[in-house]
Amino acid sequence: MPHRTEIKHFTTLPLPENLFYLSMTIGHALFAIATVYENSKYLELPYGRTLFGFTKDTYDTEWVKWTDELPLTVLTLLLHSVVFNLGSRVLNASTHGMLCLAFWTILHFALYSITTLFECFIFALVCLVTVHRLRRMEHTNCRLIGAALIWTYALIWLFMMNNTILVFDNWNASLLKAYKLFQIVSYSLVLIGEQDPLPSIRICSLELLAYCIYWPTSTILIVPYASFREQMTKRAPKLSPADKRRLLFMALRVAFWTVLAEISTAFLYQAAYMQNPDIMEDEFTSSWQYFSVAYTASQFFHTMYMSIFGIPALFASLDGLSTISFPPICTAHASLFSKVWRYFDRGLYAFLSIHLFRPIARVSDELGLSYRILGRLLAGATAFVFVYLWHGASVSYYRWAMLNMLEFSLELFGRAVWNHFDLHEQLSSHLSQRNIRRLVCLFHVPCLFISFASITYFFGTHNGATGDLIWKVFFTDRLFQLTWSGLYSIFFLYCHAQTCYELDEWVGFR
Repeated sequence: MPHRTEIKHFTTLPLPENLFYLSMTIGHALFAIATVYENSKYLELPYGRTLFGFTKDTYDTEWVKWTDELPLTVLTLLLHSVVFNLGSRVLNASTHGMLCLAFWTILHFALYSITTLFECFIFALVCLVTVHRLRRMEHTNCRLIGAALIWTYALIWLFMMNNTILVFDNWNASLLKAYKLFQIVSYSLVLIGEQDPLPSIRICSLELLAYCIYWPTSTILIVPYASFREQMTKRAPKLSPADKRRLLFMALRVAFWTVLAEISTAFLYQAAYMQNPDIMEDEFTSSWQYFSVAYTASQFFHTMYMSIFGIPALFASLDGLSTISFPPICTAHASLFSKVWRYFDRGLYAFLSIHLFRPIARVSDELGLSYRILGRLLAGATAFVFVYLWHGASVSYYRWAMLNMLEFSLELFGRAVWNHFDLHEQLSSHLSQRNIRRLVCLFHVPCLFISFASITYFFGTHNGATGDLIWKVFFTDRLFQLTWSGLYSIFFLYCHAQTCYELDEWVGFR
């Protein structure tokens, strides 16, 4: 599909037409939430936690873990903020740095097991020693060999912890190791690729330690090392009045979405349905009910991560780190799933782009168009394989990653055809700019179907049963049979694509 920046000059549609598309999108969204609410009233959950006398949906284990630990999370971040910001005003730089390192180390030892921290230490030590020795050898292929070794170590460590990353009894340990992998790999690849003189092993160790244990980004938020170093170097010692107003507004937003997500668990049981496909199969009588559950699950996911990303991002911003990614894009904003990858977890996207996608794609750029496309396909496939392994090598994540790769391939192929044959110029001689936009949004519909299918696997059971059921009901039995409900789905997703396009103009996503 043509990328957003390549079609930005299309003329906007008439206001009544845009309002129709918007009303279709909002109307279906509200009706989907109402459908889940109505179904949830008759779903009997195992008695457990309640809110306002209503039984809560506790099947979203990630949200349960986050809310259970939220008071401790906020407390430790407040303590960090006092030590980091107040200390910088009363102490010299060297003393302040050592105080912060000591404080962050104490927090890690207090909240994580020695075994978990020892595993992270060994992985960091192996990577650091490897990079240091290779740099000292001054080998002509030092950078390539070093990157290959670092990624080999990372894959080995991923396979070693893959059997625990989905075990929520070991949630904190798995989470810490998963994010230390990002940080250690990012630091090592930056160090192996630099042309500057090699720092001593002591300085490298302190740099890596500070990067890994800086409390707001120790877990949850991914910040590539080059960005982290730049922000720490350039951060302002004091916040301006404009920054304070922005952070106050951000705090209010985060609080609002946190409360909304928690309240919704007492009235909307989409997680319970997604984790129990047999109940959906027994109770649901229309494809719309399946769509409503999947749609509401994706919206809850966004609401949940407004809190999960927002709270550490808020405290990082208080420290003067200006480019911490917030807010994540609403998944209903995007007609192309590549936009979700770019703007939902921007730190993850930056890591994959800098350390995986670009290095692989760069090799093919010099070989011509056909090799360029193949190189980007290979780079995309490599990134999706890594994300699949990092999330946990389950059946559902495998199918989610493969569907994302399929959608990425369609976008890449469509963009290449669009640019190579200069289709915009050719179509302009036959169609108006408005009709070209309508045609482009129609081309987005297959991508939306694939995106919808992928989220049913991502939010469903790990064995893929939920995704398989919704695929059968929604695609095999209706869409592929060209039933009226299937044809209506095409029309609705076309309206949704138009709404997303117009939102891009208002919000400024590119």
